[in-house]
Amino acid sequence: MIVGIGGMSRSGKTTLANQIASKYIGGSTCVLSIDDYAVPEKDIPMIDNMTDWEHPESIDFDRFYLDVVDAAKEYDLVIAEGFLIYLHEPLRRLFEKKICITITREEFERRRKEQYTEPQWYLDHIWNSYQKFQARYEAECDLVVDAGQTVHIELIMKLIGE
Repeated sequence: MIVGIGGMSRSGKTTLANQIASKYIGGSTCVLSIDDYAVPEKDIPMIDNMTDWEHPESIDFDRFYLDVVDAAKEYDLVIAEGFLIYLHEPLRRLFEKKICITITREEFERRRKEQYTEPQWYLDHIWNSYQKFQARYEAECDLVVDAGQTVHIELIMKLIGE
């Protein structure tokens, strides 16, 4: 099975992916993060002299897609997670289950500020990029999880047939 987990930056995608992998008893698991598939920084668009990591051109979707396909040949459960995970149509079609994690703007900003020092305009840009490129796919997801609520991992495991 291939599961996709998408959502806003700092919403908990990686944490949820790792929780699912650790609870899965049906066989072998693999977690792939789209963050590991960034193109070389020199090839990523800039915005106000900053690298625009939130732009679709920052990700090598084709390589990510191929690695997900290859992982599915080797593992019983493949979890692919990332900020723009549902933007690439061939990748989106691979997912047998799709999960989205939503987060309030205030919580997103609080979590980003805990980890990074970024100007407010860049936080606005991240938020707006998600709305522009990714938010429309939330309606296609099998499950939408609120990052501000307790995640009931048992319900998620039932969703994936565990």
